[in-house]
Amino acid sequence: MTASTSSVQTAMLETNLAQRLTGPWIAKDEPLPPPPTERVYRPGMLSGTPEWKAAGVVLRRYLRWDYMGAAEYEFGTIPGALEALVADSERLVTFQMVLCAKQIPRNFARERKAYTKAGKLAKKQPVHPPMVDREVYVLCRPEHVEEIKRRIPLLAKHEIRVKMGTRLDLALDPIEDFDKEVQGWLELNNGFFFFVDKGMWSALTMLFTGKDAIG
Repeated sequence: MTASTSSVQTAMLETNLAQRLTGPWIAKDEPLPPPPTERVYRPGMLSGTPEWKAAGVVLRRYLRWDYMGAAEYEFGTIPGALEALVADSERLVTFQMVLCAKQIPRNFARERKAYTKAGKLAKKQPVHPPMVDREVYVLCRPEHVEEIKRRIPLLAKHEIRVKMGTRLDLALDPIEDFDKEVQGWLELNNGFFFFVDKGMWSALTMLFTGKDAIG
């Protein structure tokens, strides 16, 4: 389900809450399960119903909710955003965008030096792969497409700041294992998903829309 270039764009609320999403509890280097073959979240579901809980079990196969450490992410904020997306599931669209390497902040770990046990600068310093262009995958409402394209680079550069941070810059230029933990986000002010992991994007698109992410 792809974005329509003719969609009418409407004003969005300011982005200040983005729930971080990490991969599911699977063995190291084990791939994500195959995407589901049909929609799991359906219009009419309400928090606490058996249907919602069953859908949540499926959802946990593909992601975990990272602990954000702030009350704004609790007290029904996430279920409310999910329910609103379910209500609009027939309208949701997907798109991919590329962030050029020059748009991505350099990971601070690139500048970290190695030292000997004696505290002297080591002769052999770590060599990191070059920075590269990265794709970001989005599931959203059609009227938000163009504004989301504008905001994601700003989020990466911390020019849009969200409470408790996104770690998007680290995910786009991962050097250490910690940098790779967060692979997706649910923006809570307007309600849209974005990912650096294509498998998570494909699975969430099928879960919410019953359609493939591409095509």
